[in-house]
Parts: sequence; structure tokens; C-alpha cells
Amino acid sequence: MTYQKAFLKNLVQAAAVAALTFSGVAAADVPEALTQQGRLLDSSGAAVPDGEISFTFSIYDTADGGTALWSETQDISTEDGYFSAQLGESEAFPANLFDGGTTLYLGVQVGSDDEMTPRQLLTSVPFAMKAGLSDNATNAENAENATNAQTAVNVTGDITPSSIETGAGTFTGAVTASGGLTVTGGLTANNLTVNGAQVINSAGVWVGQVDFTDIVDRRPTVAAAAGSQSNSCLSGGNIVSGGCAVTDASDWIMQSYPAVAKSGTNSWVCACGGTGCTVVAHAVCLQ
Repeated sequence: MTYQKAFLKNLVQAAAVAALTFSGVAAADVPEALTQQGRLLDSSGAAVPDGEISFTFSIYDTADGGTALWSETQDISTEDGYFSAQLGESEAFPANLFDGGTTLYLGVQVGSDDEMTPRQLLTSVPFAMKAGLSDNATNAENAENATNAQTAVNVTGDITPSSIETGAGTFTGAVTASGGLTVTGGLTANNLTVNGAQVINSAGVWVGQVDFTDIVDRRPTVAAAAGSQSNSCLSGGNIVSGGCAVTDASDWIMQSYPAVAKSGTNSWVCACGGTGCTVVAHAVCLQ
């Protein structure tokens, strides 16, 4: 039998297709299929008898000839000529079929007839299966959650933007900012490098350098004192640490403690024990 088709709703017109994604992990777990609906007529223009008919759907990158990039055969029941098929239901679409940049055409063959002509041009709607803007995507220019994205809130993988500014977000992977990194919320990092120098290692331990420029070890300018001695910070300095040393091996340290004044100078105080002992006090101050 020779058939002719009269599509009521095809891939170009099906608005529902725009809601589909091809990621396999979409928010609503939508199926990875496209809906093809139409009405099948015989050569006289009458609806074909009700029954099950074999359809072969194929996608090409040429308007005629060429090799199918995807093909699927289904046995579909018709009612007054009307039919509905879910393309991709039994033969999954190739992962990069709708990546864009290539004009695609749908060919339909019914039974043993030749493929119907002309093939249908697939326009922008099927390409919504690979979205440039989505809430959840594997590859996206803008995304709420993405594996690879130019603009994203939660990212799994490596991103290399010119700058990052975020109040709250999760970046799992490597973040390389050639401009600036501004975090108004909190920053939790393991393996953090700043200006080419690692400051936090992969275990989350600080390994960066500490600037001790403002920490001064104040040593006494006078000889050891008998019995006790204190060593004071410069005016405005805060005592950080200190220590005591006796000048004779037979002597011992009796007291070693910081003296913090409410006003005035802070110091480290030492006292020794032993006959005629002498002691030297050391103070470490933050100026």
C-alpha cells in the first residue's frame, strides 16, 4: 500500500518538546524521547484502516540521501489514521545528536514503502534537549546547578573564570580566578593557592607563610639581675610569649609569667632560686 502523511503535530510544532532535556538527570526526570503525532492517509486521501503499522523514523544531516545518524522502527497502532510515537523510546538518541551547529532532518518510512519525501527540517525545538539556559544541566552557559558552566551557583568540576563574586555557593573541584575572588559569605577550601603559593593543602591544613614582621623578640639590654627580672614590651606592644634563663647550672627558675597592665607596658617576669642566683628575662611582643 502507498501511504501519504498529514502530520497534525510534528517535531517542529510540538511545544511540549521544549520542556525536555537530554541530560538524563533533569529536575522532573523527564523522558529522553520526542513526541511525533500525525495522521496517516492512503494514496486516495482516505484514512488508513485501524490496525498496527510499522514505522521507521530516521534523522539525517542532509535533506535527501546520506546515512542516517539515528534510526528506529516501531509498530504503531492507528485509529482513523491517527498515530502517536515516542521517538527514542527503543533506540536512544546519540549523546551529541542535538549539540547544535548541524541542520537535521527527519525521515519517515511506513511499512515497505519508500521513505516519504520531503524530509522534515528539525528546527529549534528539538535542540532544547541540550539547553543553553537551564536549572540543572551537564553543560550550560548559565545554570543553577551544572558540571561545566560559565555562570553557576553550584558547580561540580573545574571552572576558570576571569573573576568570581558570590555570596553563597558550592564549588567542588578547582577554581582558578585570574581576576579576583570575592566571597561575601563563607569560604571553605581544601587545597587553596594564592598568587601561585599554596596556603591550604589537600588535607585542609594551613601551609602558607606567616608574616612575623611585627613580632619582635625584646632581649634585655642590661646584665642578668639577681633574684628576679622583668623585660617589657615597647610602648603599645602586647606580650605574646616569653621565657627565663638562669646563669648558673645550680640555680633554678621559680617564676615565669606575663604581666599584663591595664595601662602602661606589658612584660615578662622571671624569678630564680639558689644562692646568689641571677636570671635573664626574655619577652616576645607584638608591636
